[in-house]
Amino acid sequence: SDLGVQVQLISDKMAATMPMMIMAKDEAEFDSIMQDAIEYAHANGLEDILAAYNAKKASNIETAGYSYYDLFYEAYEG
Repeated sequence: SDLGVQVQLISDKMAATMPMMIMAKDEAEFDSIMQDAIEYAHANGLEDILAAYNAKKASNIETAGYSYYDLFYEAYEG
């Protein structure tokens, strides 16, 4: 699907960007690399990906009647 292609493009970009961020000579270079990656993600449909993810998550919660996080936090209340 187009969404799957967008996810892969962003994932590939981040995989290539991470070593450059780690090896940045200073904070300014790191920030520049990070900003380029963020802009790339937005240009390649990040909002669409997040919307689809959140819609699926909401659907799963509606189907199950709860979310994993509900169970997680209940375990620590008692």
